[in-house]
Amino acid sequence: MIDARQAPLLARPYYGNDGSASPLTRALAQVPELLDVTLAFVGRVYGETSIDLRTKEIAILRVSARSGCRYCVDTHTVAAWDAGLGIEETAGLCATPRGLSDREAALGGVVRRAVRRALTRSRRPPLTACASTSPSTRSSS
Repeated sequence: MIDARQAPLLARPYYGNDGSASPLTRALAQVPELLDVTLAFVGRVYGETSIDLRTKEIAILRVSARSGCRYCVDTHTVAAWDAGLGIEETAGLCATPRGLSDREAALGGVVRRAVRRALTRSRRPPLTACASTSPSTRSSS
């Protein structure tokens, strides 16, 4: 991850005056051409919509787990806890969803099928990347 002093000129506007930036911004600073596109997309996903944050995190965590992105799973497991999901629910999103409402479990199934289709098209096998920490073991920093 790149701090503000190391950031390319095109990436520096995404850093705060104090040099602060999100982990996503610091990672994408390596390819500043992606910052505009990615951060605009993330802003729309997390912006105000008719979909509540809990539902967004269910979909994002399930896609992350099915795609095998360990960074995304770890990040969105914590975000899902913050959005009100429990340990059993987040663990279930990495395997067979459990502890979710019928509606939330159905969303998990839709995501599983969509990711399977995408991976089939790309000919990449699905990976597992489930987080191994829980809200009680994560740091408070």
